[in-house]
Amino acid sequence: MKETYYLQRKHINDTQAHPIKELKYRWLYLFMQKHLTAHFEELTSINAQNQLNHAMEDCGSLLIDFFRNKPTNELIKKILSADEEVGIMVTKLLLAHFQEDQGGLLLCADRCATAADLEGTHNLPPSPRLIALGDGFTFDQWMISIEGEIVSEGTQPTFLAGLAALFATFVFNLEYP
Repeated sequence: MKETYYLQRKHINDTQAHPIKELKYRWLYLFMQKHLTAHFEELTSINAQNQLNHAMEDCGSLLIDFFRNKPTNELIKKILSADEEVGIMVTKLLLAHFQEDQGGLLLCADRCATAADLEGTHNLPPSPRLIALGDGFTFDQWMISIEGEIVSEGTQPTFLAGLAALFATFVFNLEYP
């Protein structure tokens, strides 16, 4: 990864924007969680997963308590009544508070869905999305879609690992209207 970092950046930063499909063909291992987050860390000097984990440890319960004491809308009350892991609950609470569509960041799918199933049956958006595979309350694994296709899959059962990988996709200099 480190030995080819320069070549990866050169290809990604090329003046002619390359489709994700081409980048994935040329740098397949870059789309694996371990290497994607390592590339992000090399570029930004930030370990996204550690930062998210620390933020949830430090502030997650504070945010949940704040919304329990002062719910700002009915959706927040509904989210608080569910029994979810702190990371996903905080994310949903913030999206609900700022009246953002959850689908703009997170898509949920059946735990048995494959990448081919999702690409064939879902109309995956062009902008990056974290696809959580599970039963709605617990997630066994996740996938990331960019430009309508699945580009990365992870088997860690934590939402924050997937969210960190989603943030790391911005190393691709994605531009959308």
